[in-house]
Amino acid sequence: MIARVSSRQMAARSAASDEVGLAPRLVRLMPYATVGFAVLSPLGVGFYLVVTTAWSAAERALLPRLA
Repeated sequence: MIARVSSRQMAARSAASDEVGLAPRLVRLMPYATVGFAVLSPLGVGFYLVVTTAWSAAERALLPRLA
């Protein structure tokens, strides 16, 4: 909700300044990128923790047998 309001405000500002090109579009999408980062970042951290824990458990189980 806040991203949408912020996006509309930025769109109104960029329309008033008569900017042309990619920059106004990127500025308008920045609030949505922040929301996307806030959603995907914890997923990445969770994936990292699961993989490193599994790797450590596999090392502890397999290395004593191989050594």
